[in-house]
Amino acid sequence: MAEFVSSFATGFEDLVAADFPQAVKGVKIIKVYDGFVHYRFDGNSRDLEKVIYFNNTFFCD
Repeated sequence: MAEFVSSFATGFEDLVAADFPQAVKGVKIIKVYDGFVHYRFDGNSRDLEKVIYFNNTFFCD
């Protein structure tokens, strides 16, 4: 599975942890930090653009 990091507004950690795996099927969260989330996803990376609370998304090599 490919690994990604996405940033979001500080303070939304609980929302991201609860909503993100339901919003994008197949996401496996590795860890939620203050303002960003590290996760694995094997689907179409274009699906990540639909998450409205993400500011930036980066592929981890």
